[in-house]
Formats: sequence, C-alpha cells, structure tokens
Amino acid sequence: MLLVAGTASAQQSLTDKDRADIQELSAKYAKALGGCAAEEYADVFLPETGYFASNIRGEVVGRERLIALVRSGRHCLNAAGQAAAGPRTVPMVTIESNAKGVTGRAELGAAGYYADEYVKTPKGWRFKARTVITGQEQKANLTVEDVTAIRRLAGTDLGLFDDVYVAGTDGVKR
Repeated sequence: MLLVAGTASAQQSLTDKDRADIQELSAKYAKALGGCAAEEYADVFLPETGYFASNIRGEVVGRERLIALVRSGRHCLNAAGQAAAGPRTVPMVTIESNAKGVTGRAELGAAGYYADEYVKTPKGWRFKARTVITGQEQKANLTVEDVTAIRRLAGTDLGLFDDVYVAGTDGVKR
C-alpha cells in the first residue's frame, strides 16, 4: 500500500527494506545537517509540506524554508558553509506502522528524541514531519501533540502574531 501525504491510512505493512530505507533516511538527514548541505537536507522531506519542528525554531515547512534553516545554523555560519569536522552519529530509529501511518522515534540521549512521521513516495521514503522533543519536554511528559499545541497558542509558527512584536534595539522582535 502506498501512503499519500495528508491522507489517513490503515496500518501499513513494512518490509525489512522499508525499515532499512527509513534508517538510511535518518543517516542522510544527519549527514546533510552536519555537512551544511542545505539542499540535500531539504530533499529528505516532502517538498511542499514536509516540516521540521522544535521549540527553538518553531515549525519550518517547505523546501525553501528548510534550506534556509540549515544555512542559518550556527555551525554552518561559523564554518562558512563547510562540512563540520568528524563523523556524525546517526541514532537508530524505532519504526512502527499504526493508524496514524508510519512513525519513528530516534533517541538523542539526554537531549531528547526525534519524533518522526514518514511517507513513501515514488522517490523513496521522506519525512512528513520530524519534531524534536527536548529532554526537558520529555521530563515534563509532553508529547508531539502537546508541543505543537503550545507553539500554536504562542503564535510562533507561520508568522502568527508577528504584528504584535516590536523590534528591540538589537533588532530582535519581542
């Protein structure tokens, strides 16, 4: 069965190859992010609707914004866009298929974990969503749904409430 982005699906049966391909997707993510390869990073997500979310960056949706996310990363700015030195550790992903679709969890130690949603496309598996749950959020027993609701209430996604912020002397909106 092929999952189509944005549709609900019955539980999908995963092959060993599917599981290996999803683990490889996680490795591509780490390599692209660590190497400041912005276009390759964006390629691991669904082009128009795939997103990365965290409490620091909010919800970053779509190819161009994902590219900008990597280019603005401190390690990429400090390295002038050059690949970071040393090998990147790729966390193993625990993958399951359920009524929500194909999901995964990649442990990041004390830093928390990635909560993933995947979609199989004609070009292979892609992230529909990759959300960071920090160690602090995890200790507070917050779920992806909880942190998404908090971001929505705070208005930090998609420019909501930007008109009520005022730039400080340092240029940062508050």
